[in-house]
Amino acid sequence: NLLSVIKIGIDVIGQKWGFNNNLQPAVSSLWININLPGSYNEIHHHNNTGYSGVFYIKKSSNNDDGNIVFDDTRKEAVCWKVPNTIDGWSNDELHHKESIPTTTGDMLIFPSYVSHKVEINASKDDRISASFNFNWHKQ
Repeated sequence: NLLSVIKIGIDVIGQKWGFNNNLQPAVSSLWININLPGSYNEIHHHNNTGYSGVFYIKKSSNNDDGNIVFDDTRKEAVCWKVPNTIDGWSNDELHHKESIPTTTGDMLIFPSYVSHKVEINASKDDRISASFNFNWHKQ
């Protein structure tokens, strides 16, 4: 059943991106994450697997079990010195991290090279998710 749910998400992305019938998605790896209270996931990426995703099986109802945080893919931007007078920008705005709140049943799909982490689970409940890697292949 879990693979069926993941395939629905992958198919939606394939339709939005306009992939034709000559490409077939294939999940190359799938694992379950059980983050106990106080645990978290360090920053990492999934190398060159193509695409990665996460499906949230169980999240805290008050969303205190940690968000997924995506790191800016432009690593060198943090070193770029720009005067604060230009459009009010500062160096902090040039290197961005995006924290995404999620709920039970959400699925996120992203390029596998994007670095990400999951914040500390500050709830009293386990956070449970399924992570996966996939890519499209010619039939």
